Amino acid sequence: MSDALMILINQIVTYGYYAMTLLFACALAWNLKKTRDPQEAVLYAVILIPFILRVLHVK
Repeated sequence: MSDALMILINQIVTYGYYAMTLLFACALAWNLKKTRDPQEAVLYAVILIPFILRVLHVK
């Protein structure tokens, strides 16, 4: 395969990964907003942190 095609495939996979991460982060944020239980809210917030860092490209 040519280098240009490999770069294109790599970019497609990378953007797909970030789109999927953003989707999960939005779902978690939605559940965080909807919950009334403080313990669940803390749980959602802790789970949401790595997803937010990934979307912001912080490793």
